[in-house]
Amino acid sequence: MILKEESRNLKRNASVVFLQCAIGCWLCFCFLMLSFAPACTDNGAGNDEVAVQTCDLEGVCTIKYDTANSTTLGERTCALRTEKGKTCGDCWDYQFDSDGNVTQKTCVICKLCNADFDCIEDENCPTAAPFCQQGTCVSCQSNSDCDTEKPFCIEGGCQACRKDNDCTKEALPQCEDGVCVACKCSSTDKTKPYCLKKEADQSVDCVACLKDSHCGATTPKCDTTEYVCKPFCTKDSDCASNEFCDSGKCLQCRASSDCTSAKQPLCVEGVCMCEKDSDCPAGFGKCESGNCIQCSQSSDCPEGFTRCVSGECLLQLCSESAECTNPNYGKCKRIGPNTFCVGCLQDSDCDNGKSCDTTVFLCR
Repeated sequence: MILKEESRNLKRNASVVFLQCAIGCWLCFCFLMLSFAPACTDNGAGNDEVAVQTCDLEGVCTIKYDTANSTTLGERTCALRTEKGKTCGDCWDYQFDSDGNVTQKTCVICKLCNADFDCIEDENCPTAAPFCQQGTCVSCQSNSDCDTEKPFCIEGGCQACRKDNDCTKEALPQCEDGVCVACKCSSTDKTKPYCLKKEADQSVDCVACLKDSHCGATTPKCDTTEYVCKPFCTKDSDCASNEFCDSGKCLQCRASSDCTSAKQPLCVEGVCMCEKDSDCPAGFGKCESGNCIQCSQSSDCPEGFTRCVSGECLLQLCSESAECTNPNYGKCKRIGPNTFCVGCLQDSDCDNGKSCDTTVFLCR
């Protein structure tokens, strides 16, 4: 009898233990389900809302729940990681096309971001870098996003230059890492410490001199064709064929009589040039940049000259004199490779005692 009673007690206790264990396991399972989200196994495509994981403050992925409705929330943004100012990355692995658009989303375990500016769309980015490009916030996507001070978009950042010819300020002629900098020739070659910007492509060459003051006492002349300092001269033969030796320097002229070109009639400090319009001879009515020119626009040209090209008035083209209808320019004359209507070919073509100036073929 005692044995039967003990047996019944054992069975009753076993049932209680079994029931308690079952209830406990179910509660434990529910607790675990609510507290620890499973790793994501679903791939999201387009705007599918799956049970997306987000980072908690420790960087662990957990599913966010709507406790009021007992449903998961399809949020795609990880929680802010306050420690060290970092932000968690998304619980998505993104693939992009060549234009930076998302083509596929894969649900993966959330990881801490590699940079402060990780993003999915432009709205995630700060004002200083407002464009989201392949997961990174950048300052620009094209040159149109940049200002005039830094007009070139290079690898997501606005920069002042791509190469030397982008640098227009004389004091900052060289481009280095997207920034226009001062001449650095002196640090690379002591024999060529000056920067020369070439007219052809505006690139920078290192040269020995740019002007005479860059040269020493024994080589006082800077040859601006080669940009090297020339030796001291004692006689004209030490200089180029069209130069004169004066006080140890090779000069283009010593007096205005040495200047044979009508375009540069005046000798100023050893250089043939003009300083004002009145320095120029007849037919060259304007002085610009030290050179006498005939015109700056076609309306400056006298009758018979049809257009202004590079400071010169060009005559009417012809193949024979009969085509020259203007009586003051009635002769057809070959000048160089072309034939033009001119005023005269010889003195007999001129009236009123005038003679034919065969330098310009006009009666004067």
